[in-house]
Amino acid sequence: MKPIVYCGEEMPIGHLAPMRIACPCAPMNRELLIDVGFANHCYTERFIEGIHSPGQIA
Repeated sequence: MKPIVYCGEEMPIGHLAPMRIACPCAPMNRELLIDVGFANHCYTERFIEGIHSPGQIA
């Protein structure tokens, strides 16, 4: 997966790649396969002068 670049800093996001997890299930006498996927999301944060710069406002 392509890393995200924020404020000039590259942040790897490979840990968010889809994956399959095998989970043992004794009552069924077999493994269950769980497909895991991640979706994009965003969040907001209140602007605090001195902590944030005007250039961070999008």
